[in-house]
Amino acid sequence: WSPALRLQASDMAVGATSEIILTLPLIAGVAASVGVAVLSPLKAGAADLDRSAIIWLNVSAGGDVRSATLSLTNHHAPPDGQRSASTSQKFRVNAREREVSLSIFVDRVVIEAFAMGG
Repeated sequence: WSPALRLQASDMAVGATSEIILTLPLIAGVAASVGVAVLSPLKAGAADLDRSAIIWLNVSAGGDVRSATLSLTNHHAPPDGQRSASTSQKFRVNAREREVSLSIFVDRVVIEAFAMGG
């Protein structure tokens, strides 16, 4: 199985914002994980992941309640692009949940990520 990916993005020639919406299916007793690279500069026609901001959503196999972590790492963070910055937030997912939604908003250099509508 694979995550259902839906991308809603403005025309980058017109604006500099995009919204990425992912739905990560959950299977009872199975851990799940998905990663997304944003603000990836192109290098020889392909995304340069080493210079991207990486967003990870990890959900444990769990029991009655699963633990989950949403994290973001930017290896070329402002103000000078020469440092790394990262943040993460833990949350719980009820075992009855069949999926976890992830919304990512990118507006120029600002990145926001929200899981499960939060």
